[in-house]
Amino acid sequence: MDAGRDYSLTAADVDGFPPSVTCHWTSGHSTDAGWFWTTPLFYAGLACAVVCCALLVNDRVQQTRTRQKDRPEIQAGTEQR
Repeated sequence: MDAGRDYSLTAADVDGFPPSVTCHWTSGHSTDAGWFWTTPLFYAGLACAVVCCALLVNDRVQQTRTRQKDRPEIQAGTEQR
């Protein structure tokens, strides 16, 4: 801020997605109160969670297919005891 000038905060906008806070001053100037790395870190974490979930689903599908191949199939008309 400029030395000798008295600027006061008029409003603050808080957004949840992506997380950010914008401060509005009486001078007409607006500033972002969040750190520069907050939004990229948020999206990186979200992308990591999506990738982990996709890998988990893929692993479960592969396990199910493997179990079905290893299980002896029962043919119609024959019984195994």
